[in-house]
Amino acid sequence: MKNEVWDRYKKFRLQGGRPSDFQKSLKYQEELKKFNIEVHGGRGYSLYELKWKYNGFDMKGRVEIDDSYDISYLGEFTNKLSPGCITRRNPGRNEFKYFSPAQDHKELRNFFSTSGYSKHDADVKARQSIKNDFQHAEECGISWNPYGLIVNTYKAGVELGSASLWGIEFREDFENEMKRYALELQEEAVDEAQKTLKNLCNCTS
Repeated sequence: MKNEVWDRYKKFRLQGGRPSDFQKSLKYQEELKKFNIEVHGGRGYSLYELKWKYNGFDMKGRVEIDDSYDISYLGEFTNKLSPGCITRRNPGRNEFKYFSPAQDHKELRNFFSTSGYSKHDADVKARQSIKNDFQHAEECGISWNPYGLIVNTYKAGVELGSASLWGIEFREDFENEMKRYALELQEEAVDEAQKTLKNLCNCTS
């Protein structure tokens, strides 16, 4: 079980997930099994499109490239050496010398300890996770494609609500990641649709 948790955690982090959201992601893996979400190639600016039904509404999602992204969840590059910083090897001229990770080593170690690892192994995993974030941050300036997911709610072909999430890193298991984020957004989109319907009813009564 602990190896499975570690593998899923690494994958989650590579896809842009924050450590605090990891437990939530486990829940959505189970939720995916309850919904028949169709995934199609997108049109125009949309890379992919999703379709499914929820709570009496027709749901549609589309994936677009996010032109304004933020990698602060990984950490930041700096010239100030502080506890927990990683020294960069051979930084270029005018480049930062250190990387200050966003993740706290002690919190990560405690997380892996509660997931079944020994004290030593939990410490190793925590250090490896921080190292992975550092390596990923180094790569972001070279080749990184963040995305946004927009979910819309329809009734009889009329759009009634929407919700969106940006700065998502879809990497491995691209299709299931889209579905998982769609489930995170559907409640917000449906809530907006229900409010729209209520307002329309009040206007016609």
